[in-house]
Amino acid sequence: MSQLSAGKEISSYCNKCKLTLAHTIVVMKNDRVPGKVTCNTCKSSHAYKDPESAAASAKAAAKKRDKKRDSRPQIPLAEFWQQSVNKARGPGRAYSPKTVFVVGDLLEHSVFGTGVVDKIFDKTKMEVIFQDHIRTLMHSL
Repeated sequence: MSQLSAGKEISSYCNKCKLTLAHTIVVMKNDRVPGKVTCNTCKSSHAYKDPESAAASAKAAAKKRDKKRDSRPQIPLAEFWQQSVNKARGPGRAYSPKTVFVVGDLLEHSVFGTGVVDKIFDKTKMEVIFQDHIRTLMHSL
């Protein structure tokens, strides 16, 4: 087994390249663990990242992100849109960026058609469910 030391090559995960690549050791933390490495491909210097632990943490992050991504029931969008329209409050109002909308409002857009306000992100953005897409629109400008 070769002894690790500054100047030798080692595999490390590169955040810039987003891959496990060959790196040159610049600084050692102790006899067994590299501290700082330089990517032989992009020449960026960073802390040593063990390729196996980097892959495991990337998988865990992706799993968490996928779980968090969409809390809506997994049904076809057209069916979800129809359910939302049936639950919507009041008659559909013509969409204008100047109009103030709240969650559950029905609106009529000149291009996208009938939609239902699903979420309000901040004072000026809302998520609207249309029959074919979910779109982010401006409101209350």
